[in-house]
Amino acid sequence: MTSPELEQIFNYIYHRLLQKGFRFPQRSTISEINNAYALAGKCLPDEIISRIEMFMQYGFQSRPLADAQAILNFLGGNANNPIALATFDRNFPPPELEIGEVVLYDKFGNRLHLSENLRINIGDMDENLTAENAVIRKSDLDKAIKEHRHGGIALGINNTLGGDNGGSGSFVTGQYSTTVRAK
Repeated sequence: MTSPELEQIFNYIYHRLLQKGFRFPQRSTISEINNAYALAGKCLPDEIISRIEMFMQYGFQSRPLADAQAILNFLGGNANNPIALATFDRNFPPPELEIGEVVLYDKFGNRLHLSENLRINIGDMDENLTAENAVIRKSDLDKAIKEHRHGGIALGINNTLGGDNGGSGSFVTGQYSTTVRAK
């Protein structure tokens, strides 16, 4: 068989499947987010598909914005069973990455950037908190909070707080917080 003959056979099969309502994977522009697991999107001109289920990796969830792009697949080719396999928003592209790097980011500029040599950068595009070879355990954090002292003020649970200068303030890290009050 020649290439034009194969193309003719392919086109015949493709158009017969379309006539029977079979849908192929395609790109969609998200028109609205219905809830955490479903969206609506525009696929063909003047066609909006609602109830598109979003599939995500276990342990990861995101909510794309309207006008983001989605790759849709139709299970069994059935137009009534669309799923979004991936989403991408060109309005909020990720920062430049080197080969092999990974970044988790959002529209606000927050990011978690995993790079070479066990380097982890946490922060926005202007300021970073960098942790190299660091392991922080809850027990270590609790101990550090209880034992942390400066200026005559002791941070910890059930401590009577005081100091030469009085005053108040807070120490917050992640989900742990301790408030310091004047005596």
